[in-house]
Amino acid sequence: MSARYGREDDLMARYRRFALGAVAWVVVVSAGAALVWTVISQAGADVAGELPATETQSQASSAPPANPTRSAGTGAASPAPPGPAKPVRRTWQGSAGVVVSECRKSAIDFVSAQPASGWSIEVDHTGPVDVRVEFEAGEAKTRVEAVCVGGVPSYTVEDD
Repeated sequence: MSARYGREDDLMARYRRFALGAVAWVVVVSAGAALVWTVISQAGADVAGELPATETQSQASSAPPANPTRSAGTGAASPAPPGPAKPVRRTWQGSAGVVVSECRKSAIDFVSAQPASGWSIEVDHTGPVDVRVEFEAGEAKTRVEAVCVGGVPSYTVEDD
């Protein structure tokens, strides 16, 4: 009878080792997947920058604050002092590639540019007056220029 219990104990030990191995595998795969997801998400954010703001967001950012503050002693409501202007980001995308820039009032800043496959890129101006990026693919050339118009990046494109 003790031989029977010995075999059952050995079988139970195998099941425990198998279950422990399966749990360890799930933990390692989950940790690896989370790490890969984080790295890819960060790399994508670095390449593409943030998504461009919608018209509604840019209009809302230029509106005065909704909650007024009280002036000391008078009891009259006055608007809260405006904070620093939030940048408005826009993206141009064409067959040559992508350019991202943002305006803070009338100053424009270059954020990023990525050429399409087969194109090369040269960033000529990065702000604060204008942004200029040139794309080249063989004899084809595309020049993308951006300036702030009303606090929003406005792109013009010239193809050669």
